[in-house]
Amino acid sequence: MTAGPAGVPGRSAPLRDAATVVVLRDGPDGHGPLEVLLLWRPPAAGFAPGATVFPGGGVDPDDHDPAWGRDADGVASLDPRAPQPLAIAAIRECLEETGLLLAVDAAGRPPTPQAVERVAAAVLGPRPAASGGLRWALRASGLRADLGRLVFAAHWITPAGLPLRYDTRFFLARAPDGQAAHIPPTGELRGHAWATPAAALDQGRAGTWQLLPPTRAVLAWVARQPTVAAALAAARAAAVATVEPRLDEVTPERVPGLDPAVLRGVHGG
Repeated sequence: MTAGPAGVPGRSAPLRDAATVVVLRDGPDGHGPLEVLLLWRPPAAGFAPGATVFPGGGVDPDDHDPAWGRDADGVASLDPRAPQPLAIAAIRECLEETGLLLAVDAAGRPPTPQAVERVAAAVLGPRPAASGGLRWALRASGLRADLGRLVFAAHWITPAGLPLRYDTRFFLARAPDGQAAHIPPTGELRGHAWATPAAALDQGRAGTWQLLPPTRAVLAWVARQPTVAAALAAARAAAVATVEPRLDEVTPERVPGLDPAVLRGVHGG
């Protein structure tokens, strides 16, 4: 996740576009209860230190490259409120933070394990691609970003008054078959876990996992869905409202278990 500029004390920090992908699976073998993939941010992170989060981060300049129009599938299926650069950012961040690649080959088939390894090495390795980043790496492996896999599900704006603020679109996505989530050795994250939404919410209320308000809200919505297919269908049919809470609304009574230091990002600049 790439951090944006710090705000000026006494002023509201500028908003930066960001994308989050809620990766879902029907249990570890495909036949269990619906689970979500969650990541643990380190205590010294510049944004939401110590929080348990979905994969995601700020939109980068390469995510706006017009060439993505020919190097991605499913562009026409995107919701206009979550345009192509946001969807590209979601796929890029998913790879960077979990090792999961949401892509297809020219025939619409999922990538082979060898192709996933090549793309990951080109993007995350010690000598990453110098130009084009993910798009270049996908083209070199005969792959295309699979934007049709993403379903726009939520839109949250960070409250005014915080040192970093994001205008974030949340996408749901089924975990790709044949790939296992792992944390790349970048130091940006300290671990991951698959959990049912209900179990994750319990951890948040207990303060064991630090869940920010949008994470809790999305988990609560997903918890009402019995399967991944049901969640994706419900998200496609739902009306998505933009939520911009006030900072004074984020209280221990309304968000039990949340440490205010996580919300305010006291460790970051």
